[in-house]
Amino acid sequence: MKLEANTGTDVITQPIELKAGQEKTIQGIPAGTDYTIYEVIPKDADYSLEKVEVTNDGNDKNVKAENNVVTGIVEADEGNNSTSTAVTFVNTVTPLISISGTKTWEGGVTAGTPGNIVVQIQYLNPKTNEYEQAKDKSGNAIPNQVVKSDANWKYTFTGLLKYVDYAANDRKEYKYKVVELGTLISSEELNNGKPDPQNLAHIKPIAGYYPEYTKAKDGSYNITNKKTGTLKIIKKTGKDNFLEGGAEFTLYTDSNTTQVAKDHSGNELTGTTGENGGELVFNNIKAGTEETPITYYLKEVKTKAGYVLLKEPIQITLPYKYDAGDIVNGNKVTKSGVTWNLTYTIINDKAFDLPASGNKGIFKFIVIGITAVLVGGYLLTARKKSRKKRVSRRG
Repeated sequence: MKLEANTGTDVITQPIELKAGQEKTIQGIPAGTDYTIYEVIPKDADYSLEKVEVTNDGNDKNVKAENNVVTGIVEADEGNNSTSTAVTFVNTVTPLISISGTKTWEGGVTAGTPGNIVVQIQYLNPKTNEYEQAKDKSGNAIPNQVVKSDANWKYTFTGLLKYVDYAANDRKEYKYKVVELGTLISSEELNNGKPDPQNLAHIKPIAGYYPEYTKAKDGSYNITNKKTGTLKIIKKTGKDNFLEGGAEFTLYTDSNTTQVAKDHSGNELTGTTGENGGELVFNNIKAGTEETPITYYLKEVKTKAGYVLLKEPIQITLPYKYDAGDIVNGNKVTKSGVTWNLTYTIINDKAFDLPASGNKGIFKFIVIGITAVLVGGYLLTARKKSRKKRVSRRG
């Protein structure tokens, strides 16, 4: 183990060697010193650190054990009433590992960024071949963690089993992953109750973001939350301006409209406007950044009988940057800005209809049309001939 003590002017590092069952008291540390105690385990060791406990806070301030590290501030002893701070490091021959990571918000933290996220460590169950909440060597679930901005969005899971069966000749290592469950609901939403990160009912989705998981070269499991956008489509008919239901729209990733876009959960972005409202909303659309927006193409695939489809797909970018004076979602804006939520109102005109249905009706229409042309031609000829006669008489 090692002790690191920061006196304000110097940082003192002192190694501490202990065998199983041994104790050691460290004396002579100046009052007001910040200290950190942690165990250093060699890579080739046949044991691992299971947990660290503060068994007695003593006189020291802010003593706590987190992520297998003890921290505190030394307080001066008061005569015969001094009480030493006691910490216990528990080792096990069962190989254990720790997994750390960092949460990052694409585009940085904004006013809409939640104050916390809840993460869970999962391992692949070799029997079911599915990921589930990881358990420690005693079979207890590894608790979910609440990650906050004041901890720089960092997290560490300790006491994780390295092997599926440590005693087996052919040892197989567990496969782990970190999953973002959402954000804790507020105490107000629980009628001033205390939100519990172990209770899934107390966790809600993070609106406007989706998580992307990566494993870094240093072995850390990191999460990047990226922005999502919404697209609302309002469908109306031509002259009467009625809301039109039954129109089908699809969002594509290419201008040739061959690749259907999907939301962050893998669902295809295609749908039909409602019969009563004439509206369709695509949620959880993957969006880029202000510098590198993602381009989509909205195509009307099917419309109500008797109406004309949109001739060309509409190009859409998310997020959408606009300038003062632009029309955004039906309103003229006075300041430049950016939005991840767009609304398009699409109006279709009626198609040209023949006055009758069936071959017989078409035939009648054609005959009447030809007759009208013939009559028109006859009148035009007669007038021309009449004019010629009048001219010859005057000559």
